[in-house]
Amino acid sequence: VAIPDMALFVKFDKSYAYGEKEDAFKEVCKLAYKVKNFLIAEVPVQEYGDKENSDLSERFGLKEEDFPAFLLFKGGDATGVRYEGFEDTSVKRPADWDDDEDGTWEPPRVTEVTAESLSKWLRMQGVRFPSIGTIAELDEIANRFASGGMKDADVQAAKALAEGEYREDPKAKIYVRIMEKAVQKGTGYFQSELDRIQKIAKGMITPEKQEELRQKRRVLAEFTV
Repeated sequence: VAIPDMALFVKFDKSYAYGEKEDAFKEVCKLAYKVKNFLIAEVPVQEYGDKENSDLSERFGLKEEDFPAFLLFKGGDATGVRYEGFEDTSVKRPADWDDDEDGTWEPPRVTEVTAESLSKWLRMQGVRFPSIGTIAELDEIANRFASGGMKDADVQAAKALAEGEYREDPKAKIYVRIMEKAVQKGTGYFQSELDRIQKIAKGMITPEKQEELRQKRRVLAEFTV
């Protein structure tokens, strides 16, 4: 399985899989062609008859109840890292949490299989995979801006894309507004704005506003990866 200088993302599943998890994988496949040195594959494991590919699933310790299972192989690694979810970094420890009374606080884990969660996990594993519902070029600038001292050069680069190549995409303007606010309020703005949006989203608001907030959350997440 190991391929030098390449990353390989593999789904092990029943033959003729269907449903929401299969749809999520298909969405990830559509984005995969844009990623350099990255391949994506599927291993259908037959349940009956010749049980084709069952030897492969057994090699990686996978059982039928584990399906779909996702493994990432990078470089010379032939063992693979399995997707088992990740800590939700958008949720912070409550201010009134008491370890003595409430026990040690642990952030919740994202374990569901969605296109968004799979793409984020791949990025956490070092794969330059595009986000779902965001703009890849602006995601790179957002990451650099948040981790590199919030430089004005990054703000100007984002503006150039928002006013040029992506002028017809309303998401592009969200990046610029977030960066300008962060310059004014400091790096704490990213998390405080995420917290504020989550509170608003729990209220009685229109479906249109919910979608607007959902989109802003996705973009904000690119500043906190």
